[in-house]
Amino acid sequence: MNLHEVLTPARHALAAAALVFLPPPKLKISEWADEFRQLSAGISAEPGQWRTSRTPYLREPMDAFVDPTVMTIVCMFCTQVGKSELLNNVIGYFIHQDPSTILLIQPTIKTANDYSKERLAPMIRDTPVLADVVGDNKTRSSENTISVKTYPGGTMAVIGANAPSGLASRPRRIVLGDEVDRYPASAGDEGDPFNLARKRAKTFWNKKFGLVSSPTIKGESRIEEEFELSDQRRFYVICEDCDHSQTLKWSNVHWDKDAAGDGDANTAYMSCETCGAVWYDAIVNRMVKEATGKGGGWIASKPFRGIAGFHLNELYSPWVPLSEIVQDWLDAKGKPEKLKIFVNTTLAETWDDSRERLEPGDLKNRREAYTPEELPGMEDDTPGPLVITGGIDTQDDRLELGVYAWGLGQECWFVEQVVFNGNPADLTDRGPWHELIEYIKYKEYPTSDGRVLKIEASCLDTGGHFTTEAYRFCSANKRYRVFAIKGQGGEGRPLWPVNKSRAKKVRVDLYHLGVDQGKSTIYARLRRIEAPGPGYIHFPQTADNDYFDQLTSEKVVSKAGADGRKVRKWVVPADKRNEALDCVVYAYAALFARDPSKKKDPDKYLIGRHRAAMRQLEKIGTVDTDSKQKTETQETKPTPRRKRGKRARPRAGGFVTNW
Repeated sequence: MNLHEVLTPARHALAAAALVFLPPPKLKISEWADEFRQLSAGISAEPGQWRTSRTPYLREPMDAFVDPTVMTIVCMFCTQVGKSELLNNVIGYFIHQDPSTILLIQPTIKTANDYSKERLAPMIRDTPVLADVVGDNKTRSSENTISVKTYPGGTMAVIGANAPSGLASRPRRIVLGDEVDRYPASAGDEGDPFNLARKRAKTFWNKKFGLVSSPTIKGESRIEEEFELSDQRRFYVICEDCDHSQTLKWSNVHWDKDAAGDGDANTAYMSCETCGAVWYDAIVNRMVKEATGKGGGWIASKPFRGIAGFHLNELYSPWVPLSEIVQDWLDAKGKPEKLKIFVNTTLAETWDDSRERLEPGDLKNRREAYTPEELPGMEDDTPGPLVITGGIDTQDDRLELGVYAWGLGQECWFVEQVVFNGNPADLTDRGPWHELIEYIKYKEYPTSDGRVLKIEASCLDTGGHFTTEAYRFCSANKRYRVFAIKGQGGEGRPLWPVNKSRAKKVRVDLYHLGVDQGKSTIYARLRRIEAPGPGYIHFPQTADNDYFDQLTSEKVVSKAGADGRKVRKWVVPADKRNEALDCVVYAYAALFARDPSKKKDPDKYLIGRHRAAMRQLEKIGTVDTDSKQKTETQETKPTPRRKRGKRARPRAGGFVTNW
């Protein structure tokens, strides 16, 4: 049974009766904002008095919150169109004009605190009518805190979706969810966070639910699911030449393209889908402002059943020019990770992961004529391998090492998959651990341009039946940059963690990898990047059928959780092996671990290694400096030298420090 509440015919009748017997609201929310709302300096691009005419597409979504026939408002919006200010205006109205109990849910407790301090507090401070009714949280006697605001007639709580205690607190008439697609699948063991919060408003006849977010993955996006239950309104503009009504679509954006399909983003424009009239930024902004008066504006495509849904992309934003949107597209071209962000946050559309399935035969035809004994070089200024990393998988009867080389733009070359047979419980010189570290220490990989590369960093999976042995191996081989890792599934986890933990019993740093993100990245690159260059993955002639079977063994499935929400999982069939896929994910993570900078930016690190390799080739005469071409990703500014200073005096020795 669907958990979403919709208005029944009886409720429609009650709502209609309310229109007759109840006095209308003093102001609509858009009118309240135009009269009272002040935008804060330092936060808003246009501080001062709020003007709904600046973003006319926000008028109807805001006013829907005071429409008695609407219970739920769903805004599937992109970034940079004012969706945060929409929520602020709704909150301000229900504090000042219609005091109510309000619950605002952010993805995490941290984002909730940040929102309260950086968005909510400045709005209250700079909007006089709100500052008059909401107390100062700096006084000792104040009942206001970062997470709770009090005012005559109600209170407001700002909580994180990962805090079940906050979601199950006192009743709330207004329940607002911001960035709902970033919520965890469950708040602890309580279930879906927003459905849990819905129950807080159950006793209110005039309850309101608002969900605002940019979407994520098709079939698993919470905001898309809610939008599909709504009447699905889209904003129509009227062509000034032919009077045709249409929405602003990415397919109608054009620019002067070159042979590669790139070109100059500064030449961007839109065109009418009927008459072909050319629209530049000023024309688009004018059509958006005048749309409602000419018969355009928000038009629904589905019957209304108490849920008002709104969809808006960045083409409507008055702050983002077409040239900037096109440049974002060009920057994301050929990079599935960035392309997904563009589709989600710029176009406000879901990313289709159905293509994230691979067949071994599709990759076998990509094998090239290089071997582990001679990797490709950088002859004729063609970017080649710069860094080699390894991914180590632990099995009950062996250890497997996947070796991968990386170049500019994270272009990747599979080198080899090495198996060290033996019982991982054997820590002697005859065991697989000894063979593994000897291989990492001494194995060399020559390139065709005369360089010699070695394995610079490796990630070792410490899960399974030999965790203690894996910890000890990593602890003993820190100098060879062998990192202890443990894979963790789940959407939203970064591949390389922000923080590390400490392994129990053995003194070694442990890193929890977001393996789902790693697998998604590898699969997207294999499937979507079909030409050598940034992100492309090469395979040698020595790669056999078993390797490709393992690399493509897993697939993404959506499973319904206990609360009915779909959860995205990577699964491997019972008759398949996946060591090759695990090893490439671990080797990819080692590229982040190898970066010595705190920001863990492998692209900048690879640029530095490319410079060093070019200097090395110049010395041995492999490349001609006069004909050397600069790659697109290279920085042109020289790296500033560190200023020389006095050397610090060495500390005095002793039994503890110098023993």
